[in-house]
Amino acid sequence: MKKIILSSSILLCLAFIQPIKAQTFVSTEPSNRNVVLEEYTGITCQFCPGGHKVANQLAAANPGKVIIVNIHQGVYANAVPDYRTQWGDALAAQAGLTGYPSGTVNRHIFSGSVIALDREKWITSATQILSSSSCVNVAAKSELDWGKRQLKITVEAYYTENSNSSTNLLNVAILQENVIGPQIVNSSVAYPEMQVGNLYRHNHMLRDLVTGQWGETISETTEGSFFTKTYTYDIPYNIGNIFLNPKDITVAVFIAENRKEIITGAISSITEVYAPESDLLMSNVIQAEHNTCDDEVRAKVCLQNISSQNINSYTLKYVVDGVENTDTIYNVTGRNVASGMCDTITLPAIRSIANQRKNLTVTVIKANNKDLDLISSKQKTIAVTKDTTVTTAGALTIKIWQDRYGSETSWKLFDSEGEIITSGGPYTNLGANGTQLHTIEKDTLASGCYYFQIDDTYGDGINGGAGAGKYEIWIGENKIFSSDGKFGYGESKYFKVTGDIGINTVNRQIGNLEIYPNPVKDKMTVSFTLDHPNSVIVSIYDVLGKEVMALNKASYGEGIQNVNINTQQLNNGIYIVKVQTQEGVISKKILINK
Repeated sequence: MKKIILSSSILLCLAFIQPIKAQTFVSTEPSNRNVVLEEYTGITCQFCPGGHKVANQLAAANPGKVIIVNIHQGVYANAVPDYRTQWGDALAAQAGLTGYPSGTVNRHIFSGSVIALDREKWITSATQILSSSSCVNVAAKSELDWGKRQLKITVEAYYTENSNSSTNLLNVAILQENVIGPQIVNSSVAYPEMQVGNLYRHNHMLRDLVTGQWGETISETTEGSFFTKTYTYDIPYNIGNIFLNPKDITVAVFIAENRKEIITGAISSITEVYAPESDLLMSNVIQAEHNTCDDEVRAKVCLQNISSQNINSYTLKYVVDGVENTDTIYNVTGRNVASGMCDTITLPAIRSIANQRKNLTVTVIKANNKDLDLISSKQKTIAVTKDTTVTTAGALTIKIWQDRYGSETSWKLFDSEGEIITSGGPYTNLGANGTQLHTIEKDTLASGCYYFQIDDTYGDGINGGAGAGKYEIWIGENKIFSSDGKFGYGESKYFKVTGDIGINTVNRQIGNLEIYPNPVKDKMTVSFTLDHPNSVIVSIYDVLGKEVMALNKASYGEGIQNVNINTQQLNNGIYIVKVQTQEGVISKKILINK
């Protein structure tokens, strides 16, 4: 039988049990450690679902013994929607990770000098943790007050042995389950259980740290020591523009010997307290979701029942730019909204004019035909802006003048499906204050809606005193955007391209693009049709818009053409094949799976 021998650093606690002091619910019996798996992930990381699967399998095999914390961080999380938090970068920096997905198991060093582990090592590492003794037990109970939208979290810790450290760090983390959003998935790590149509169910997502970046100090860590504290957490409606539904909150607590060694952890129980039957308030959140490329703005309203009985009907009053009229009353009937559940509806469209900002205020004035007190009834106001530039099809040129601190700047261009067309940065820092021009030229864009996002990690844009940086976006000969670079942490722009030339379209010069086999193993055939002799370039791009393979320009005649391509040099993943003539371009996605 193979024996598992733990290093002295993993044997954290030595001593004997003493009588407990004022303990109420935490166990006083010696126990083994629980696993805290911090998983670093991102929605454009195609292999990250493989990490999600390993983590979930580990938790299922060890009920109540494994706490998963999914941290969206790094280049693969810098996307739309943005699931990152203010906490992720510091955690990743100390982990020493070099790729994604990566994870830390109790932030323990199992070998070498870094705590980050590939997903293949999570289970064996967790087995070692689970078989080692813990010097402390930790438990938590939480109360969710729907009327106040507030959590009261009581944590208790009891030391059955002496800790190796005279002080420990208590961490209280807010996790969110059931976040439905995009996720790129490589077929080799497909996770169909998490698929929701074309979207993905993100669980265990880190949203906040109640006790700060590294936790709150526990100053008594000897045998028999007892610690307790109650935290009050006001639940925000949104974190990073992502709606935080109290129903989907998990509270995780864990105690660390230092920043790099977690002793053990636990998941808090949650008791829900609703408003009385006589108070049929509904907590409402306005989600700023609207089509940026049409002439109307449509706001979605998420109404959450915080009362103790079902709600079947309600009446909303919404006001646009402070102008009330009879059209602002909206009745909703035939619903069956249980306590704590959300009901999401789309309000009638608001006509909008390009670059005009409108404020929309929504108030719940009735529920179950009962008038509500407008003072106590929740209401929300959001700004909806139709800020979309429309331009005809043409070649794309992006000009970025970075400032001295180019390492702080990055940007991406997304299509209407949220996929990255092209991106840039971070850049190399300059030796002195000044600017450096980066010019990016791309093929003719497809007709559709596009979204440009530029970010600065320091928060002073690219024109904050270290060089007067700026950026411009051109379509053909038209400069559709220019910025003075004073955008703080970042800004975004939408624009609409009209015309018939572009991705997955057929124009009169080139069409009928087919690629087979798809998925591709090591060879593929690209087939297309020309309606007259032409010069053609076939290129392959990765999902970040970087060209990874290009064939020499060749002349082809009229009719169906077949080009055979060897893809052995390309790694597994999703790519875009483009076929380009001087009149236009047509493209299609492929999956390479060797």
